[in-house]
Amino acid sequence: GNQNGTTFAKEVTIVFPQPFPKTPTVVANTLQQPGLPPIPDAFTVSIVSVTPQQAVARVFRVDVAPPQSGGWGQDLQLGWIAHSW
Repeated sequence: GNQNGTTFAKEVTIVFPQPFPKTPTVVANTLQQPGLPPIPDAFTVSIVSVTPQQAVARVFRVDVAPPQSGGWGQDLQLGWIAHSW
């Protein structure tokens, strides 16, 4: 989502459509807002917790650093896949 230049990080809860039978492995990445021209924003994402029902991802902007103005103005997308082996 849009951070309006206010912060360098955001936590996002991913609720799985159905619970997994056991805690799944989750892989995530960030995607630029569709329809925008290429922009130089750079992000990383870490999965910080996982249960059979949900995962929590923490997204960080990495191309600028405090105390400069940060955040992001685009509607950043989070792509993910989860699988229980």
